[in-house]
Amino acid sequence: MEAERKRFQSNESSDEPQIYTPDHSELLLQLQEKIKSQAIRLRSLEQYKELCEARITEIIPGHPLPIEPDMLGTSSNPLSKQLEDANLKISLLQDQLSQFNARFRAESKKPDSQNENLEDLYVDLRHKFLDLSKEKALLEESLRAEILASEEQKVYIEVLKETLENHIEKLGLSGVGADAFTQYAKEKEQSDENRRRSAKMQHTLKDQEVRINKLAEGLEQKSALCKELEYVRDELKKQLSTATSALQYNDNEIHRLEAENSELSKNLEEATYKLNILTQDLENAQNSHTDLHEEHSKLKENLDQEKGHKEKFEKELESSRSEHARNERSLREVQQSFNNLRARIEEKENEITIIKEDLQRETVQKQSIERECEALNEKVNLTEGKLDETEKTLEQSRKREAQTSINLSQIQSQLNQAQISLTSLETENKELQKTLENKTFDYEELKIRNESNLKQIDELRFEIEKMWNEKQETYQRDQSQVKEINGLYARLNENQKNSEIMQNEIENLNNEILNLRDEIEKYKSSLLIASEKRDNYASELRSLESCLSQERTNHQYSQNENTSMKLQIEEITKDLAIQKHQLKEKDEHLKESEITINSFNDIVKRLREEIDGERNERRKITEAYDRLSSDFDKLKDEKNNLEIQIEECCKIGGDLVDNSKELNLTSVLAEFLASWDQLPAELNSVQRWMQLVIEEILQKFEKNLQLSRENEQAKSQINSLQRYIEEHNREENLLRSKEEMLKNSLDDLYSQNIQVKENLHTEIAALHREIIGLRSNIQNLHEDNEKLNDEIRKILQENQSIKSLSESKKESLERKISLIVKQKRDLEDMMTKFWRSKAIDSKRIFDEIMRIRAEAERCESEKWRLSEQLDQNVDLNTKDSIKRQIGKCDDQYLDFKKRLYSLENELIENEMKESRKKLIGDTRNYSLINESGDGMTRESLSRSAYFESPRNSYVGRNPRQ
Repeated sequence: MEAERKRFQSNESSDEPQIYTPDHSELLLQLQEKIKSQAIRLRSLEQYKELCEARITEIIPGHPLPIEPDMLGTSSNPLSKQLEDANLKISLLQDQLSQFNARFRAESKKPDSQNENLEDLYVDLRHKFLDLSKEKALLEESLRAEILASEEQKVYIEVLKETLENHIEKLGLSGVGADAFTQYAKEKEQSDENRRRSAKMQHTLKDQEVRINKLAEGLEQKSALCKELEYVRDELKKQLSTATSALQYNDNEIHRLEAENSELSKNLEEATYKLNILTQDLENAQNSHTDLHEEHSKLKENLDQEKGHKEKFEKELESSRSEHARNERSLREVQQSFNNLRARIEEKENEITIIKEDLQRETVQKQSIERECEALNEKVNLTEGKLDETEKTLEQSRKREAQTSINLSQIQSQLNQAQISLTSLETENKELQKTLENKTFDYEELKIRNESNLKQIDELRFEIEKMWNEKQETYQRDQSQVKEINGLYARLNENQKNSEIMQNEIENLNNEILNLRDEIEKYKSSLLIASEKRDNYASELRSLESCLSQERTNHQYSQNENTSMKLQIEEITKDLAIQKHQLKEKDEHLKESEITINSFNDIVKRLREEIDGERNERRKITEAYDRLSSDFDKLKDEKNNLEIQIEECCKIGGDLVDNSKELNLTSVLAEFLASWDQLPAELNSVQRWMQLVIEEILQKFEKNLQLSRENEQAKSQINSLQRYIEEHNREENLLRSKEEMLKNSLDDLYSQNIQVKENLHTEIAALHREIIGLRSNIQNLHEDNEKLNDEIRKILQENQSIKSLSESKKESLERKISLIVKQKRDLEDMMTKFWRSKAIDSKRIFDEIMRIRAEAERCESEKWRLSEQLDQNVDLNTKDSIKRQIGKCDDQYLDFKKRLYSLENELIENEMKESRKKLIGDTRNYSLINESGDGMTRESLSRSAYFESPRNSYVGRNPRQ
């Protein structure tokens, strides 16, 4: 400890100046690691302390829990007092045994069976006492070692706290505690990490902004829409699978309940058959009774002289009649239990009908969910078609801002639909919770009925035991009625068997109730999963809304950029107009060229307007194509051919802008028209419409050729004018150089536009790759989900096997407990027989002890029942009330223990007084004194054995074990 303390202080002194430096924080990390390790060790020690305290309370319930060093080695332990008293008793009994053992052996070579049993009990108790003393010594040693270790750890923790406080004072932070200092270090590290993260995020944000500015918004919106719809489709498929599995599970449950109902009906038939047998037995008994009555009348006529025998015989007949009446009562009770079972079966059938109605409702819900899924699948197919179209028309995505706004409205409507589906799921969840509550209420009613049936069975057992004892007494009175009594015994055995069968049926009902409870718990877990899915849907909706807001901002940003580009182009056109005006003022010869240039600009504007019209027409074409796509699902092959030909048409329309492809245009159009002639007759209207479009394109192409010819004429005129201009001044050369500069800038803008298009193409290809990667990731996630489902199924199977093992263990423990209870009852009967022959005071004390023990057992059974209720209940208020009742039971149990201890002391004092009186008496009755002393010793041994065993059984018993 001292070496560790010096090392810790040396580390502190070496690392003191590096605390507030931004790059050196090793000392703080070391301190944090040490504090973490110490905290973990403290937690383990606290857990070990709690275990030790629980063990001490099990051994000594009344022991004060905060154990102090003054308590070690003291005699305050009640168990040590009991052990000392037991040792004194054993020493006295051993002395008395050594004195009277030789004489007793000489006098009685053939001891009674009871005395042999008492000697065996004494030997067993002696061995148990030695084992308990050894366990006590081991526990005391282990507790002392653990207390010493915990004290050493406390000292070490105090040393660490002192070193921390000294280090804080050296740093000049005297008012700050150790916890605050550690929190300061943690917050500092967190602030550094947050700064790094913020820097990284800013860098990534800049990169993403650059990328977003370059990307096309239409593709992003369509890809996001596709992902969302795919995710919704996958989740709806999952919900469908879960709903189908739940329906299958409910169907299996219905089949199982029907099988159980059939089994119960079979049991009812068997019970009716047994009742018929019992009625036949009763009739036989009545016939035998009538026969006995006739024999009795004959005996009256023949044996008038023997009145005493006659009176005895009449008394025996009356006892047999009373037994017969009791048997009839027992049969009536059996019939009542049979009627109760019928009522239970009817209730089960009602429950089965209710469950079937619930299943029908769930099937209706399933059908509605399937319809929604089909509608969503249709939407997904439509969106996939739209995605294919958007991939073909990516080059025109910037100029379709109106269509993007329409898509945004569609997304918002879909989000609203998803919210509506979420609300419907919430209502379904509430309805399922209501059904769960109803089922739990039915389960509680069944449990109460089961408890009442168990009480009735216990009463039947008690009455059967009484009948058995009475029959034994009648058997001892007269041997003449042995045959009839044996018949009654057989009937009683049959009744016992019937009661056992009833008990087995009740146990089966209990198992069914437990199974229903497990099913309810599974249903609750499924509801929790559904609620988690609902939360996930809500979080996804929020994320989608945030994405929509981001996309709207990006859309606005791109619009601003487009407006800025337009303004720049307008400024450039204005500069060109100003320079052209200057040229007009300086040289009149250039007026013609300016006129031609203006005419050329007008032609270009017209061409632009015509191109915009063509684009609007193309938009209309795409909209018409979207409308027709739903009708042409059967003709997908022909649709693909049409799309290829439309792409060729678009290429031809794009090639119209370039003048370099004038020669190949007619051949391309001819091939296109030839391919259209091969189409079926159903598409003639589309073919005509495309022919009209092609004719318009040809007309515009001819106009373009005319304009190019005019342009060439204008160029020849400009060349002629340039010859005149070469003879002018330097100002004209400067103006021309400016004009060339403007032309170069226009060429640069055109080249930049081409580069932007190429970049867009590359980025679109990258986005396609990313989409493919995301699809592969989604497939991997599906596979992972399936693996997780398999693992969950395995875990459920393991849980079921564990439950079956625990149930088997529980049954074995119950059997052992029943055996122990039987042994205890046998011992009690033996002790009652033995104590009947003893003195009045000791008998009174013994009766009081028996009464107190019975009350203690009742208290313990009540405690068991309350502990089971505490495990089953969930409400906090009921738990608190049950805990209070358990505390009351513990207090009553301690009072019973104290009273038992005082009564045992009284018994010992009475025995000592009796032994002294007998020893002081005459020497004439020496043999009698020896016999009484030997009996006293054996009695004391039996009493000590008897009262030591329940005390050992009660001490340290936990109802949960």
